[in-house]
Amino acid sequence: MAQNLAMKKSIFQKLDLADANLAWQLVGSEVVKLFAGEHLIPIPSFSSKRSPCAPGFVALRKERTFKEWVFRRPQNFLLTEFLWDFHPSWDNKQRILHSSSKQEDTDANFVYERSLINKGQSKTIRVVLKGKEKSSLDEMPGEMTLDLENFEDSYFDDLDIFLVDTVYSCDSGFLEVTIDGDTSQIEFTARFPIGFKFLKLDTGYGPFPRKVRRIKPIKAEKWKGVWLDRTHYKHALHQIMPNQNKYGGGAGDVLGMYNTPFNLND
Repeated sequence: MAQNLAMKKSIFQKLDLADANLAWQLVGSEVVKLFAGEHLIPIPSFSSKRSPCAPGFVALRKERTFKEWVFRRPQNFLLTEFLWDFHPSWDNKQRILHSSSKQEDTDANFVYERSLINKGQSKTIRVVLKGKEKSSLDEMPGEMTLDLENFEDSYFDDLDIFLVDTVYSCDSGFLEVTIDGDTSQIEFTARFPIGFKFLKLDTGYGPFPRKVRRIKPIKAEKWKGVWLDRTHYKHALHQIMPNQNKYGGGAGDVLGMYNTPFNLND
């Protein structure tokens, strides 16, 4: 399936550098919609370290300052870890979501290309994706208990969290941008997430740990947000995630923020 049309002038003007990640920010939403056949939120960048994504992943929303709220600036989000990493180990009745269903089309071949020559300058964005997989959670959190206490003082919102429930991936592909003779390309040869949908989980006020009270689907076509670079928050996540099993501790062995100082901008 090929999508080869003229580039929009607004994108042409913003594409001032042959930068593949900049090109993705400009056309990512359109690409994933055409690729999946439905509105999706595009991955923040073509990097597994900066954009880990799978059904069950949690995104946290950074609290806005009063100035940011007054000027209605887009909210900042951060992809963290899986939902079950927020599971306190002492809750024996807890239900953990590990299962997801998959739909595959290994023969899918998607080509997106936009180009324009304006005032003697030529710009082209080309995206090629091979194979397609759609994976979704088999069950919803329900009355799941989440331990968000350590995020209370971490500049992140501890009242609402966002759960990735559907992810579209491809088996391989590349994104290439060319401005005149200058070219930038990002290529991946293994299965890679392209776009996703997520849910808003309302935990409300009250003592920690809290249970999920309401689940609300987020409309991808109306979602507006800015993704924080996860590599800058890696140390912080290792210190405050309730499940320390993957970081050398036991599940639910929460490291208190009072004795594990860190800088969120490290």
